[in-house]
Amino acid sequence: MRRGILLIGASLVLLLLPVMLRAQPNCQPIQTQGEAALAHVTPEEARRLAVRIARARAVEQVVGIELRAVTVVRDAALAGEFVRALTHGHVLQEKIISEEVSTSQEAPDQPPSIRYRVHLQACVAPQNGKRDPNFKVSATLNKDAFVAQEPASLEVQCGRACHLTILNLTADDRFRLLLPNAYQKTAHLQQSETYLFPSADSGLSLVMETLPGHNRDTEAFLVVATKQRFDALAQLGQGGEDIPMESVFATLLDLPADERAETLVAYEVRAR
Repeated sequence: MRRGILLIGASLVLLLLPVMLRAQPNCQPIQTQGEAALAHVTPEEARRLAVRIARARAVEQVVGIELRAVTVVRDAALAGEFVRALTHGHVLQEKIISEEVSTSQEAPDQPPSIRYRVHLQACVAPQNGKRDPNFKVSATLNKDAFVAQEPASLEVQCGRACHLTILNLTADDRFRLLLPNAYQKTAHLQQSETYLFPSADSGLSLVMETLPGHNRDTEAFLVVATKQRFDALAQLGQGGEDIPMESVFATLLDLPADERAETLVAYEVRAR
């Protein structure tokens, strides 16, 4: 499977449509680096994590958050921390300046470790405007770690009445629009109402998968709550697949800060 999560319905077909990037809001250019050393993973997986660490470090420096000072990532919770950094500031542009790979072996009886270092040029936009402290969204997954083919479900609550948009940030740093979709054009919640996605009567299921050839992947759901209905299908494309990360964040920044709230829920998927 190409993607780490499948939205399955009886006759749902997701079309791949081009997504146009818009003019970039003000963002701060910054150079960072990320380094990852993992055992029992491919060089591609180590490289991907190094990029995510560099991206999170860029957000950290621009908005002043503090991440753990580690280079070796061995668990999903820590890997997810670098994904969740994107809720504090949005990366609107990025370019890898240089990268290098090396191997090391701490002891003769241990397997060699692949170490990837990536130097990244990024442009980070902090959250724009003043937030409404009473308008918040929370989301909980049925599990933090999945085995391929296991189903996932997401429980969402808003601090006040809200409209929901749900996207999946895949292991290859692309977004898929999950809600709205061909079956559900909108989801409106009352204050403190619990919303289950996929809903029992939707005919849909979320089936977890790793990327081809990967032993494990860290991904996330991006849950966006808005006070007014947000037409994500029109803004992000009717197909809902393979949306560039920068395009999603630029679209969010177009929404007034006091009219929206979002959260990222990270999870791990392991191959069978």
